[in-house]
This record gives sequence, C-alpha cells and structure tokens, in this order.
Amino acid sequence: MQRFTLPAQLDIRHVAGVHEALKAATADGPVLLVASAVERVDTAGVQLLASALLGEPPAAAGLADATPPLREALVSLGLAETLLANDTPTVSTASH
Repeated sequence: MQRFTLPAQLDIRHVAGVHEALKAATADGPVLLVASAVERVDTAGVQLLASALLGEPPAAAGLADATPPLREALVSLGLAETLLANDTPTVSTASH
C-alpha cells in the first residue's frame, strides 16, 4: 500500500496544501497516512484526517505512527477512538 507522510504542521495555514497533495496521492486508491512527523495540529487538520479516513469512499486506509500532539488533539476533539482504531507503527515511511 502506498504511504502518505503528513507534514509537521497540520494546521489551518497548511491544510489546503496537504489536502491537494493528498488528493493527488490517492488518485490510484487509498493510502496509509503516516503521522510520525506531525508536531502541530489543530481542528482543521483533524477535520482533514477525519474526512480522509471516514469519507465515502475513504481516501486513507489507516493512520500510523500518531505523535503525542496528534493523539492529544484527537482525544480533545473526541475522535481518538475512531481515528486511532488502526494506528500501527510503520517500519519505513515514504514522503508524499
């Protein structure tokens, strides 16, 4: 499965660019979202992840390597259980 590495800044200032890159990366089907680099995330970033993971059809097949800041944001917004259900560490990450 193709992987899409999320950037360090997943906030309102960067979410539009990430969305465009994600759309291009998912042209051939769902990707695994690798979150090991995420340092800053806000509600807009979480909304993008929720849309990718829960949309019909989903753009992402799962979320891996969620960092503490991302986990905290998901808990704060009540989405940790839903979006981290399949969070697993990855061995190797490829950039988008």
